[in-house]
Amino acid sequence: MWDEKKSPSANVELGASAVRLGIEDARGETRDMFEGLSADERSALAVEAWTLGLEAISEEREELAEDTRKPVRLSTIPPGCW
Repeated sequence: MWDEKKSPSANVELGASAVRLGIEDARGETRDMFEGLSADERSALAVEAWTLGLEAISEEREELAEDTRKPVRLSTIPPGCW
């Protein structure tokens, strides 16, 4: 189980052609995921997690944007909700 008391933090620098960031995560569960991996494996895991997370956020934003452009018909809203 994740320890919510130890929230991760990030330092982000926005450059002209790239984003540079460092993440600090003191949760034991996170450390356990990286423990036993080589430096290359740790880097690959971090890049994969970053990439998957950004893709998920981007997809969610696209879906929300599409939903706000669609007209809402009262017939599609369950009775009692309007």
